[in-house]
Amino acid sequence: MNAPAQAGLAALSLKDAKLFREQCYIEGAWVDADSRKTAAVHNPATGEVLGSVPRMVIGANSAQWG
Repeated sequence: MNAPAQAGLAALSLKDAKLFREQCYIEGAWVDADSRKTAAVHNPATGEVLGSVPRMVIGANSAQWG
């Protein structure tokens, strides 16, 4: 997990920084994409990059959750 400042992104005003995740929650676990590829998440009002999410592929990552 990368905080926005660590990832070179604009700071978000969260009271608890642990709430900021750049992973997917699947079957009770936070996981990255097998490929490690990500997609940027933009604020639609400003175009500012807020963070990123894993580029998950159907059928990939299956070893992580059975």
